[in-house]
Amino acid sequence: MKWVRMDVGEQAIDWLYTTQLQVDEEWSVRTPTGFTWWADKNAQTIEIVGEETGPDGGIGYLLSVRTEMLRDLELTEAALVELNDGPMRCAAMAGPVYDADTRTLSLCSLVLVYDDIASWMQVLLSTAAVLQIAEARSLGPALAESLHALEATSSHPRNGVRSSADEMAFAAGVFVAAGKDPCKWKETEFQDAVDGYMKQPPSIGASSGGLGFTVEFPFGDASSLCQVMGKQPHPLYGNGLLLLHRFPFDAGSQADGIRLALSLNASDLTRQVTGYGFGSYVYTDKMICFTAFFPNELHKQGLLTNLYFSCTSRAQAMSMRLMNRQWNADSFSLESSAMGRIMLGDKEIRDPDPRQADLPLMEDNAYEASSGAKTRTIHVDRNPDGELTFADTNGEPILAYDAENSTVLKDAEGRPIMTGWVLHVEHYKPFVMGVQDFDGVDDALAKAESYLEMPLPNASRLPGRRVGLQNEQREDGSWLNIDASLERDGTVQITGQDFGPVTKNISPDGEYEWFYTIAAKDVPALVVALGGPPGTDVIDLLEQRWSGDAAYNLETAIRSSGVKYDFAHYP
Repeated sequence: MKWVRMDVGEQAIDWLYTTQLQVDEEWSVRTPTGFTWWADKNAQTIEIVGEETGPDGGIGYLLSVRTEMLRDLELTEAALVELNDGPMRCAAMAGPVYDADTRTLSLCSLVLVYDDIASWMQVLLSTAAVLQIAEARSLGPALAESLHALEATSSHPRNGVRSSADEMAFAAGVFVAAGKDPCKWKETEFQDAVDGYMKQPPSIGASSGGLGFTVEFPFGDASSLCQVMGKQPHPLYGNGLLLLHRFPFDAGSQADGIRLALSLNASDLTRQVTGYGFGSYVYTDKMICFTAFFPNELHKQGLLTNLYFSCTSRAQAMSMRLMNRQWNADSFSLESSAMGRIMLGDKEIRDPDPRQADLPLMEDNAYEASSGAKTRTIHVDRNPDGELTFADTNGEPILAYDAENSTVLKDAEGRPIMTGWVLHVEHYKPFVMGVQDFDGVDDALAKAESYLEMPLPNASRLPGRRVGLQNEQREDGSWLNIDASLERDGTVQITGQDFGPVTKNISPDGEYEWFYTIAAKDVPALVVALGGPPGTDVIDLLEQRWSGDAAYNLETAIRSSGVKYDFAHYP
């Protein structure tokens, strides 16, 4: 018999199946990438869902654990609050992921496994699998009742419903018992982790005290705060390590914040890693938080350090997602941390006067403005009739004097004030600079640059735009077309049209059309689910990331995103 070498992902799957979980073949189904099994009545799938390049340049494999928990779940605002206050806030090593297409809720975990960490990472993964089974069995019935849903129980395709549970359905008892002992991590381990790794970037401040450490990471103009604590027991598993990473972010409403947290779960616990995918996002007190818990039984020398670097990856990803800020050398300045602001004796850190910025005049009446590694061009239109257009500037911003904006402002006594200098940014309503003097162009330029330093307010977005994502004509005469539009009420519609031989199996007349409609209130969650930072213009995102061949994967991405949508097709 020919010996076939397995890669590290396949080895981990085989170890979980045969050695650690000791899966009964009678109650499982093997697949090319993993397996589904029934330890009791809830199906659990463990599989390889992708691969990435690991830190050492080697190939790493994305391993997913997913346990079905609820079905027929309508995600009302009351249901959102219940999920946020329950399984999201009290997550251990898995988080809830909602599938709007199937109206199901599953517990999910996701990690990247490569050779150097496989031996201990697969132990964490097997623990996540065991805890998912326990939580689906113990929490599922009560959660189904409170959310007016049904338990997602199912049967083996050949052997039917399992009549007696596998011993692994009770294996979480090992972690419960170990949780009755004092926290196994010692104070010196927390101190050593801080002293060894957190006194330099990407940390901007860290401290340890007793059973825990606190570390800050750059986040916009401020910081995200991450705490790892050994003195906060879990309601199910007792003592261990609680991880809590806070990202200040006002989502507008509690419901929108929870939807955003669920969208982040759908992304980070099923498709891509931004740190270890053990735990859940939750929205509270105008903050997106990531929380996780590692039971006492998982104590291992060096795990605190590994958790720190995992949190570093998540912090960097969230800085881009929520603040649209890449980390650079300025990110690690003293002003970025809460402690730094206190040390500087200034409750509010103020930027230098932008009027001191060096804005050299270019021959084409455009100004180059630099911030860090980023250089922008602002085109100045000194003609009051507003001759410059975005076609002239290739979409770059235009600073114009009262151009295309004859709005009359009034002062405190009701006297009219002309608008003056106005910044025009493509796809946005004009921004008034508050500089009425025609000769005040330098001040207006400085203010324009400060506007462009930060993400522009989403409320100023101009709706009613359309973009073509795919237009393919094949040799057999088939034509495939996919468009996206943002309607004036904020609704997003994705439309597909297929003509010719490609439709022969689904349409008798050679034409097939389909439509996905996402309500305005669900668009922010869609943006995150499709890989964009919150506040990103959805049409820009679709055009940049989901056009061309990528458009053919858009349907799958929408259906698996957890975002609510309406679907229609003809015929």
